Formats: sequence, structure tokens, C-alpha cells
Amino acid sequence: MADTEIEDSALSAIVAAEIRSAQMFDQTKRTLAIEYQRGEMNDLPARVNGSSQTDRTFADALAWTLPGVVRVFTASDQMVQFQATQVGGEQAAEEASEYTNYSFFRENDGYRILYNATYDSLLMGNGAACSYWCPPEIETKTFKDKTDEELALLLEEGWGGAGVEPKPGTPRAGNASDPLTGEDVAIEEPTYTVKLQRETRRGQIKDMTLKPENLLLNSTATQIGERFTAYLHDDKTRSDLMDMADEYGWDKETIENLPAYRGNSSPSEVGNARRFDNPITDSSPVKSGDLVDLYECYVRADVDGDGVAELLQVWYAGNAGGGELLSFDEWEDDVPFTDIPCYPVPHSWAAESLFDRTADIQRVKTTLLRQLLDNTYGVGLPMQEVEEGSVLNPDALVNKRFGGLIWKKKTSAPIIPHVTPFIGDKLMLGLNYMDEMVAKRTGISKTTMALDPEALQNQTATGTQLQHDAGYSQIELIARNMAELGWVKFFAKRRNLAKKYIKEPVQIPSKNGEAVDGAATGAKYRTIQPERWSDDMACTINVGLGTGSRDRDMAMLNTILNGQIGMADRLAQGGFRAKAIEFIPKIRKTAVEMAESSGLRNPGDYYPPITDKELAKMQEAAAQPPGPPPEVMIEQMKGENAKELKAVDAQVSMQAAQLKAQGDVVKNQAELDADLQTKAADRENAIAIERIKQQGEAERQQRELAFRAWELQQTQQMERERMAVSSMQAQADLSLLAGGWLAA
Repeated sequence: MADTEIEDSALSAIVAAEIRSAQMFDQTKRTLAIEYQRGEMNDLPARVNGSSQTDRTFADALAWTLPGVVRVFTASDQMVQFQATQVGGEQAAEEASEYTNYSFFRENDGYRILYNATYDSLLMGNGAACSYWCPPEIETKTFKDKTDEELALLLEEGWGGAGVEPKPGTPRAGNASDPLTGEDVAIEEPTYTVKLQRETRRGQIKDMTLKPENLLLNSTATQIGERFTAYLHDDKTRSDLMDMADEYGWDKETIENLPAYRGNSSPSEVGNARRFDNPITDSSPVKSGDLVDLYECYVRADVDGDGVAELLQVWYAGNAGGGELLSFDEWEDDVPFTDIPCYPVPHSWAAESLFDRTADIQRVKTTLLRQLLDNTYGVGLPMQEVEEGSVLNPDALVNKRFGGLIWKKKTSAPIIPHVTPFIGDKLMLGLNYMDEMVAKRTGISKTTMALDPEALQNQTATGTQLQHDAGYSQIELIARNMAELGWVKFFAKRRNLAKKYIKEPVQIPSKNGEAVDGAATGAKYRTIQPERWSDDMACTINVGLGTGSRDRDMAMLNTILNGQIGMADRLAQGGFRAKAIEFIPKIRKTAVEMAESSGLRNPGDYYPPITDKELAKMQEAAAQPPGPPPEVMIEQMKGENAKELKAVDAQVSMQAAQLKAQGDVVKNQAELDADLQTKAADRENAIAIERIKQQGEAERQQRELAFRAWELQQTQQMERERMAVSSMQAQADLSLLAGGWLAA
């Protein structure tokens, strides 16, 4: 009988029982896988006083396989592609492909998620990833006593109404201009107290990698979503649950009373194996930091009494034996968890891993390796038979030293070594046989890894390539399993989330760098509208390239390119030019994939995109009726060329005559102008010469007058000096005469 109403206690009991049942899954294999990968083999203890060396076959297989699988998915910048299943859905499928790849690798840490899920899948058989819608983050704030101008500025900054009516605030004193007098007058400016909100983080799809050991399924389930699926969040503290309480409507008092992590259950063996160098021990010293088990459960139960079980999201905290049901709601989306299998097992959810195919070989090789080392030690340091008391320094026999001396008593028995037969060659044969077993199971060998030059030299190039391809076929199989049974579901869930929750158009960088589909002119973005997407778009994962070497991939693509070009040429020569033009986008696609396989990022930048409109114009031009036969066209061209040549010759002759006449006129005019210019120049020269002569004559006269004035001045000066001398002589004579008279 259907449950017409599920009480919290009844649902809590159902969930607790499902968790207990799911936790009965044997985690021993996963724990051993982690230990074997690290080189620890606790299930195969070493012999006392023997070698404790361990083989690392599983670690080698994982290390060789992991790069190839990751390269398969990352060789192209478009890991996922959607294809339209209805006419007219091509553009929506292209939008979904570009947005999904951009959101996964740019808005989320897509490479790490891909790497971690692949690593877990190879290690434990099932990797796990999760996608969920993260709603926008809204900040709400109350602004007090804001004027109309200040509120307008807040609106410009992105704040909006929060659905609460504004309240009058305290009026603010201010000044205003009187429209009549123009003078400032004091006024009271009204203010308001409002509650506003704005979006600080837009909503987006979030991705994360899950711990496989924390993913719980019903024991009868063969895939996620059947009956019961849960994930244990073992990293949540009591404080984290308090932060989540408001969003999910949990009772905070119930959270306060939850027992701490150590009170719930001890950490899992797998968890401690992951953290071997820092195992989980005690809880936090403060209550808010206590680790609390939080189960995110998806269980099917009939809650409306119609006899059909609905999918419920249930949050359960604490131990499965005594936890608390925090909340439950009917769930309309897909179960957000997706498993990524390595080697799927039919009719079972748990897949095989590389560990399952190499664990027994690693145990055998570890045993053989230890025996080989012990035998080598025995040959180098054999046991010895010594007579009791015959050696004076017996420590020299126990702790042997190079060049050491053994002191013996006289007449004592000789030291007899017990020689250990060397069986290392036989043990090496056993190790080689086990390597062949690894190659058969995983495709990993010295030849495929190109580690043995002799193995390569002793085989033909074709045989070597066949072994190499056989090894890479294992990688291709694993990648195909992960793609078709894991990542396809993962990205289909992402598409559904985008279609349901993204209501506004979103702009993302265009893949080819040009504005597409309504983006702003000159911008390199395209507008994405997930609401227009179809629910039945086919999802595919690009795993065609990357399985072999880059040279092999490029050679294959080059062959395809030559075939496309050849077929297009044949169609064009046969008159099907419009059909040949249809090969242009395909040829560009092949060229872009060649650039991708060479390792170039953004290969679309090297080849201009061709839009549907441009392709339609090409086809319209090709559909025009063809012209006359080539022979007729050639004769027509010859006639037209002859006419054009005659016309050109006539035009040249006419232009030459015109140029000659123009030259004669210019010449005559130049001669006339030259005569006039010569006569005018002669006149100007004569006038200039006369002017120079007059200037010279004037200067000569001025110089002559100046010289005469100077000569006159000099003559007068000499006359004055002569007269002064005569006066002085006369005075001297008078003095002499007067002296003589006085003497007499």
C-alpha cells in the first residue's frame, strides 16, 4: 500500500537503513589499490631478515595510461559537442557546445575535475563527478536617510528594490534658489530609509570531483539514480552546517545537538589510506569546528499516495544509527552525481580498474623480486661453517668488512662457506613472463612504451606499429567507456541545468574570435540563450584523436583532407560546382582538427570561419548558367583584344599629335618670352651698371673731400706748432739779453 504521508521519523528510518546497507560495500579493494599504487603491500609481509622490496606494476600501468586518457579528452578545445536531432536546431546545438565547454573549462576548474575523475577511475574502477546549480548571491542592505539624488546614485551602482516599501527619514537641511529673486533660501530636503539588494555573484553551474568511497548506492543498483543514491560530505563542520541552515531551512538547535565526527563513526579505511602521512585523528578543540557527517541523499518514496515513488532530496546528518533528518524536498532535476567507469562490468555498478587487472601480478612479481634479491644477497654473503672457539674475532664473520682480518687459533678447523646456488636467471624468466601477462591485460609492454631498443630492432616496422596500436587501443577503450558511460551523462545534466536555470542571455567569448548571433558590432563574443535549446540534443565526446602519436593523427587527417579536396575537384569538373562548394566547411573542419592534433591552441584562428550566408552566396554564384565553350571564348577574347589594340593605337596616335602641337605652341611661346625676357634683362643690367657707377663716383668724391679736410686740418696743426716754437725761442733770447745787461 502506498504511503499517503511520510512522517519525518519514518523517512529518517528509511534513509538510515539505506545508508547502513550502502555502507556494507567492501572498501578493502579500494584501500589496497591506494596502498599498492604507493608501493605498500601490507597483505604480503616480507620474510624475516629478507628483502622487503615491492614491485610497482600497478603504479607503472596507471602512470602510463593516465596521460594518454587525459590527452584523448584535452587534445581538442571542444571536449563535448551537441548535435541537433531536429531540423533548425543546428544553431542551438552549436551554442550549447560552446557554452558547455567554456563553462566547464573556464568558469570551473575543468582540467582538474577531468584529471581527478580519470585518476580515481583508473585507481578504483569508478570515478565520480558532480554538477549543480549555484544560485546568484544577493546582498541585502538597509540605507538610512538618503535623499532622492543619493538613491538615484545607488540605483546606478546596481542596487535594486528588495520588495520593502521605503520609509520617511529625518529631513535634511539644505539650500535652494528662489525662482523669483534668485537668492538662496534654506529648505528641508526629505530623506528615505530603504532596503535594497544587488547581485554580487551571478548564478552559474558548479562542478566538482567526488570521492568514490563516499558515493553510496543501494546494493542492488546498477547505475546512479536507482532507488537510493547518497554522497557523504565528510569535510563539513558544525559551523558549515549553521551557514547552510538559512538556505535549506534547517533547525539550528538540531545542528547544535548533533554528535561530533568521532562520535559518529571512525574515518574510513580508504580515507586514512589517502592521508597515510597525516591520518584523521581527533575532532576540533572547539565545538563549532567539529566535523559532522552530512549525507546528501536522493531516495525514491511515494509522498502523494498515487502509488508512484517520487524522487526526494534528503539531507541527513550524523551516524546512520542515530542521526537526524534535517530536511527533505521533492527533487525535479537529475541526480547531480555521475560515475566515470574504467572497465564496466555488465549488470553491476562497480567497474573494474587497472588494479583489478594487475594486483595479482604485482603480488607475484613482488615475491619473485624479493627472492631474486635474497638469492643475490645469499650468493654474495653465503653462510659459513666455523668451529666453535676457533675464531678470535667472530664479529668479523657477522659484520664483514672489506679488507678485514679474521684471527684464528692454531690447528683449528678451516672456515667452510655454504655456497648458495644462483637461481636469478630462472627468477628473471618468471618476471619476464609476468610482464607478458601485464601486456596482455593492459597493453603495456616495453615495445609499446619504446623502452627496449633491441625489441624494436628485431621486429619489422609494421609489427612494431601493430603492437604500438594494440597498446593504445586499451587507452581508446578506457576513454570510450569513460566518455559514453560517464561524461556524456555528466554534460547532458549540465545542459539540462543551463536550460532550466539560465533565463537571461549570456555572452561568452566566441570560439573563432568573431561577433556571432546578435553580439555587439566589433565584439568577439556570442550571445547564448539556453532556453531555446532542445531537450533531445545528442551529446558526444571527442575521443577520435589523441589515441596515437601526433604524427599518426596528422597523417590520418592529411589523408582525409586530400580525399575531400580530390572529391570536390571532381565534382567541380563534372559540373556540380554547388555540390563541390559544400565541401568547403568540411575541408576547413579537417584543417582545424589538423591544427588541434599538432598541439596548437585556438586552431580556429588559423582558418577564417565560413558562415552559412557566405556559403549560400557561393552556391548561388555557382548555380549561374555556364558560359560558351573555352574554344569560342578564346576566339572571342582574341577578337576583342585585337579591337582593343587598334583602338589603343589610334588613341595613342591622336594623343601623340596633340602632344606635338602643344609642344610647338609651348616652344614658340617660350622663344618669344625668352626674347622679351632678354631685352628686359639688358635694360635692367644697364640701369644697374649706371647706378653702380654713380654710387662709385659719389663715394670717390666723398673720399676726396674727406681727405682734403684732413689735409687742411693737419696743415693748420703744423702751423700752430711752428708758431709756438718761435715764441719760445724769442723769449729765450730776451732772457739772455736781460742777464747780460744786469751783469754789466
